[in-house]
Amino acid sequence: MDGLKLRIQSPSDDAKQSLFYNGWTHDHYTSNLFLFSPDGKIRAMYINAPGCLHDSTLAHWSGIYKKIEQLFNDKGFSVVVDSAFNKEKVGGLIKSLHDNVDRVGNKKQSFGLNAQATSLRQLSEWGMRGLQASFP
Repeated sequence: MDGLKLRIQSPSDDAKQSLFYNGWTHDHYTSNLFLFSPDGKIRAMYINAPGCLHDSTLAHWSGIYKKIEQLFNDKGFSVVVDSAFNKEKVGGLIKSLHDNVDRVGNKKQSFGLNAQATSLRQLSEWGMRGLQASFP
């Protein structure tokens, strides 16, 4: 699962401009969230949200977190995510971590699991590149 921000023209209305403005990148976007399965299919999505929203907020508002947790509890399914998502509050998420060691030097998760999660998360990145190519 990963978020995708697509650049838009700056809205003329100040209220809309504020919603779609992303202060981190200093531009205007729509926020989108896609959950890909290993076969490359999109299994869940939330699209055209205001660009000021965080990926984790999109997953919460769209109900995707609830769907993931239900699949985890019912069937043991997990979803690989990046650091933008809240693993502590949602069962069934496996984070692909850039920094797998906490402040005191303890591993956050096994290095093998982290390597596998990072490899699997590449599927989302490739899917996002395909979508981004459609919106030059």
